[in-house]
Amino acid sequence: AKDDAINAKQLAANELARMVTDCERFIRLQHAIAFLEAQVEAYREKSQGPMIEKTSEFFATLTNGSFTGVAAQVDDRDPDRINLVAKRQNPDDPDALPDILHTAALSEGTRDQLYLALRLAAIDIHLENHAPMPLILDDILMTFDDERAESVFEVLKKLSKKTQVLIFTHHR
Repeated sequence: AKDDAINAKQLAANELARMVTDCERFIRLQHAIAFLEAQVEAYREKSQGPMIEKTSEFFATLTNGSFTGVAAQVDDRDPDRINLVAKRQNPDDPDALPDILHTAALSEGTRDQLYLALRLAAIDIHLENHAPMPLILDDILMTFDDERAESVFEVLKKLSKKTQVLIFTHHR
């Protein structure tokens, strides 16, 4: 009986040591995962930063300030996919966090503005390191009213300082 008690104590001590080792390993792995995720996010921010910043600037202009910008968000269903979301500030509470709206929740016209802002941002960034080529736009304002069209022309005016912009439209 005494030997059984000693064996039981030894088994319990061995099991406790194994659990401590497993817990320490689990904690190290969790720290490594958190570190790697932070590194991936930092790289993503660094590489997407200028594009998101320029798109936000253009989108805010194109929407006449209705939206404050855009953000990149990791897709919940596919971690390798990035979704572009629109940010809108609540005018009643400017200190609150902005509302985040996925593109599917935007009207067709606002989605068009978002995609136009994204394309124009890509062109603008491209022009920083490449020789200018004429930018030819054909009826990109089909879903835009005159007020929104004026906002597009404001963005194109900025872009025209870097390259020639030709736009064909039915707007005045």
